[in-house]
Amino acid sequence: MDRLLALSESEVLQKKSHSLLQPFVEIACILLRTPFAYISFIDVDIQHIANHVGPLPQTVERSMAICNHTILEKHALACKDLSKDMRFKQSPLVCNTPQLRGYLGIPIRSVHGLALGSLCVADKQARNFSNTDKGLLQTLAHAIENLIQLNKHQDLLVHITDLHHKLNQKNNYIKKELKAPLQSQQSRELTFANKPVHIAVGQVKLLHFPLWASQNKESKQLTFLNDYFKQMETLIRYHHGILTQFDGQGGIQFIIEAQVTEANCGLKATLCALDMQKEMKKLQEIYQNEAADSIQMSIAVANGEALATYLGMPTQNGYHYMGSVLDRVQSMSSICAGNQILLAEETKLACGDKIEIGNSIPIILPDNHTATQLHAVIGIASPKIEKQSK
Repeated sequence: MDRLLALSESEVLQKKSHSLLQPFVEIACILLRTPFAYISFIDVDIQHIANHVGPLPQTVERSMAICNHTILEKHALACKDLSKDMRFKQSPLVCNTPQLRGYLGIPIRSVHGLALGSLCVADKQARNFSNTDKGLLQTLAHAIENLIQLNKHQDLLVHITDLHHKLNQKNNYIKKELKAPLQSQQSRELTFANKPVHIAVGQVKLLHFPLWASQNKESKQLTFLNDYFKQMETLIRYHHGILTQFDGQGGIQFIIEAQVTEANCGLKATLCALDMQKEMKKLQEIYQNEAADSIQMSIAVANGEALATYLGMPTQNGYHYMGSVLDRVQSMSSICAGNQILLAEETKLACGDKIEIGNSIPIILPDNHTATQLHAVIGIASPKIEKQSK
């Protein structure tokens, strides 16, 4: 990963307040008995001094920054007298106020070991720093690294928790509506622009995710789920679908609708499912060091006519879908195993020859004991080439 990309992802330059980091520079001054201490982050052209003790400017041109050399060191950069070192004698911190002389700096690194900036102490007098001084400053630098990473994970956790809470509220409302008896004035055949609409429902689950999660840190789980959810939501929107459920363990439910006379919602949902499988493989490659390939994505897709309950908004999104299609896909999902996409019989017929089917198995759905067939998708069918007549 590029150092500047790691700096951007750490978000330390976007923080309006670095109050959590200020105690570290104050402790550094006390432990090493110096009048100056500061934390700086090195951007493309500028050194940003985020926290400091002693009067220092907020920014220094990177080419003149002492810490621009510190981030190149493996452990520490110590200089007895900056004014006598050809690398630093022209730095504004040396030749102008505050006229620093003795200096000790430790790189601050990302979780991948890339230098984001440095923790430094300095004196106005020439000074030799001992190995003990270096060890103390190194300990503080490691604590700063951990705090930066923790803040990033906390921001992600807050975002996911908030999103999960909102989706749970929506899911609970839908469940309440589904349990309520259908009254004739509430239920109707779903129409849009005065034309009947069919829907396809996709039910996604991540097999073996709990086992994988138990073997990885919570921060890694959250990062994976966040990346996974963002990519799947983007794909569903790309296929003009609506995300209706996300359970925090990788379970997703999405709906794609189409006017009966104009488009095929079953084919749209199947193409969306195939794209979701491809995106999952990309994520597994990114997280291959964490053995994410043990997670298996299974998807069930069913389509047909739908009932809907009107929730008060005279728009497409004012309806929540109810009835046999939702029941069917949930039953299919319960028996979907491995990395596979299962289509209901109606969906397979709707896809026609555009989708290549592997095994087809007769089955009785557990919810209502209906006999039907399920079909495993291999991929998009290759176009047929017609033979030219001689």
